[in-house]
Amino acid sequence: MIIGIDLNIFVSSDKNVLSNLTSIFRILFKSDCEHMWDASNVNTDAIELIKKEEWFTKHLSITEQELFEKLIKKEEITAVKEFYLSSFFVKDAQQLEGLTRILSESSYVVLENGTNDWKFVKGIVFMYSKVKRNERKILYRKLKRCIETNQLRSDNAGGKGQIINRIKAKEAIFGSDYIKYRVATIFDNDKTKIADEISNLNKKIISYIKRNDILGSGNIKFEATDLIPWHMLYKREIENYFPLDFILKYFPLDDVDEIKGFSNEEYDFIDIEDYFNAYDIKNDLPPLFLKNELKRAHLEERCEHHKIRIDTVGYKSEEITEMELLLVRLARII
Repeated sequence: MIIGIDLNIFVSSDKNVLSNLTSIFRILFKSDCEHMWDASNVNTDAIELIKKEEWFTKHLSITEQELFEKLIKKEEITAVKEFYLSSFFVKDAQQLEGLTRILSESSYVVLENGTNDWKFVKGIVFMYSKVKRNERKILYRKLKRCIETNQLRSDNAGGKGQIINRIKAKEAIFGSDYIKYRVATIFDNDKTKIADEISNLNKKIISYIKRNDILGSGNIKFEATDLIPWHMLYKREIENYFPLDFILKYFPLDDVDEIKGFSNEEYDFIDIEDYFNAYDIKNDLPPLFLKNELKRAHLEERCEHHKIRIDTVGYKSEEITEMELLLVRLARII
């Protein structure tokens, strides 16, 4: 997240304001902090003014004062970071309290199965963190670091029917205005064919996030005004993202003719368990997302027939796979 702070906050004499400001900067001072302070409104004269104020002289230690000056020169807020990451500009004391609250917590991805679905998310993040020629590579590497340092973690809903309740629980912690900076959700499509209507349960989840009832299955997508970032998988379940030949390496079948006869579009919506019912597919398949043998190209090939066009930096657009779209959504909460 990119953080901006009005200069008037630094010259406040309110003890609570100064305490919250100190808490925020102590988080920013940490070496593993992925948040960035946008100090573009802090010129040389402003820095000298801040250094004379009560906050700087009495609330920061000598070491922290040195860290503050280093932070000003730390890293440039590039166009890519500015475009894809969330920004929060503190204008008043109330917003400062909200920012303190969200920076003190990890980010969470609410999943219907926090154990197995998280392997899917981690696998995608780790694979895409290795890309070299992609303007979004910095986002994917930040996501990986956030997972490794527990700044980004899963939140287990214990079933799709409990996703709204988990979002409400997080909303009680962060508040409706701030939850979007710390919480996202991903859930299965559950369709049996592409022409199916969105299930009533999925409509209920999306309606809650959009704070408005959705009626049909039209072009429903994430919008910046939604309560939190979200993504409904294009395919039936996470299992449908594995290439069939990859699954068969680990879970052989005697009769593969029927399942091999499906087109890419049909394979997107079959119930994989029906064909591999001799195995505990629900629990044994997800760990394969973390295997080195599964490559980014495998997932991209499975998503090649349903790419999405998104806006990119510099008023351009680009066609990307669903895997990248999912990561772009998650980048909004780190």
